[in-house]
Amino acid sequence: YIIAMMMVLQVLAPMISVSWFFNGLEMFKVTVTRNLIIKLLTVISIFIFVKDADDLWKYALILSMGTLCSEGYLIFTIGKYAKFSFPKIRKILQHIKPNIILFIPILAVSVYRSMDKLMIKWLVDYKQVGYYTNSEKIIEPFAAAVHDDDFGVRKVAVRALGELRAQDMIDEIASPSSFET
Repeated sequence: YIIAMMMVLQVLAPMISVSWFFNGLEMFKVTVTRNLIIKLLTVISIFIFVKDADDLWKYALILSMGTLCSEGYLIFTIGKYAKFSFPKIRKILQHIKPNIILFIPILAVSVYRSMDKLMIKWLVDYKQVGYYTNSEKIIEPFAAAVHDDDFGVRKVAVRALGELRAQDMIDEIASPSSFET
């Protein structure tokens, strides 16, 4: 029970994440450096403090505190760049429908990723499921380079595309010359 309560911190900490703010300002150095330092300290702490199976609570506490410290650092840092104020309810409500539209494909991919092996198992035998699972393990690190929220290419590309859109340069987005270096 105590371990579960400690792990709740790890689940709740990303809910207060403000890394999107720094990514939007293209301040990737802040988020990447913070993430790298916190993860290194977490790994070092695990090697120092976790010695045997009885130290499971220490492991859970270190993971949770690492995540909480990581998000807490950004929350205290954001004060240098932005002032907090409560928005009006009308402003909040106008963003609900677009956010739901953006959420639907994320939900579909999440369901697919959790159900794909089960569906394949119904269609073919275990050997073919093993081939599929191992091929995914080979592809996964490359996909993470694109999709990882802390180190991925996606955050840079989305910011650049958003800036082109804001400047009404839609033609540049689809233009092959926009991909030249």
